[in-house]
Amino acid sequence: MTKVPLEPAKEARSSISSLVSAKRLEDFFGQKPRLEYPRLSYRSNLITVESERKHGNVWLQLMPLDGWAQLRVQARPFSLLKLDLADISRIHIRKGDVHPSLVFSFNAAQVSELVLYLEPSVMVFWGNDSAGH
Repeated sequence: MTKVPLEPAKEARSSISSLVSAKRLEDFFGQKPRLEYPRLSYRSNLITVESERKHGNVWLQLMPLDGWAQLRVQARPFSLLKLDLADISRIHIRKGDVHPSLVFSFNAAQVSELVLYLEPSVMVFWGNDSAGH
């Protein structure tokens, strides 16, 4: 029997090409991200991080190789948001003047970035700018 060397698996076309590190995600949320499958690498895993904030709860789950994430935000006293995000190209931390933000970029050029702030309160900004700014 002849052994044929296996080629490394190629990433799916929809995978997240630039992903924030586990350490930076932990620094942002104040909680360590949980990997669903301990034997798989960070990029190949189902990553979940949840943070109880003074102004609300934030729960994020993402699958980098498939390019998707779910974001749930409950800001006190009444706001509730659940987003299923797909076709994500990049997730990174943006250092602001005062507070950092978690930024989701998408493969489709016409879709603007989604920006999550945890301080001074939980805020989500997402909008398509038709003027192209």
